[in-house]
Amino acid sequence: MQWRGLLLSYDEGLIKGDAVLATAIWRNMFKGKEDADLADVALVTAYMRQQLKMLDRMDDEEIASGIVAFGSAEKVKELLERESPSMNA
Repeated sequence: MQWRGLLLSYDEGLIKGDAVLATAIWRNMFKGKEDADLADVALVTAYMRQQLKMLDRMDDEEIASGIVAFGSAEKVKELLERESPSMNA
């Protein structure tokens, strides 16, 4: 039952948006700790989105064969650390 709840919370986040997904990640991966680093929660959220986008572009045969190379979280971290031009506007 717990496993199903965990998967359902991630599915809900994928449908409803990054805020809901980040909440599910914080609750499930970071155990809902109030002192969890929000930058880490954002990193995991962005990484999950990036990898799901990559998987979505793959053929079913590629995935079924098990030849899947997941990307580096470091690239996502660099992207998140960049200052957004819109934030200064």
